[in-house]
Amino acid sequence: MNLSYEDYKKFGGKVDSNAFPLLWLDCENYLDKITFGRLKELDDNAKRCAVRIIDSVLIPSSNLDLSVASYSNGIESITYNTSVEVIQASVIDICRQYLDNELLYRGAVCK
Repeated sequence: MNLSYEDYKKFGGKVDSNAFPLLWLDCENYLDKITFGRLKELDDNAKRCAVRIIDSVLIPSSNLDLSVASYSNGIESITYNTSVEVIQASVIDICRQYLDNELLYRGAVCK
């Protein structure tokens, strides 16, 4: 599976060509994990999914909701949900919008 920079830009990608390869590798790893290795070719929906993941989740300047996990008021200690949890939840939500259920299903696919 591969997403070219040209396809990324065609589908509305915002990142420059220098940052794209590393972000694509991260995105590809998430897609492979979430689809259990079933996503072999990127159709237009999968490309849109990848662009959304890169632009709205993986770009460091994106506005992720890092909600408070715990708060202590001795000398004020705040613990936030880890960004990994937020990223994974965001990636899964995006994948559910763009990818077929068959790709996201954990069990065996019968044909």
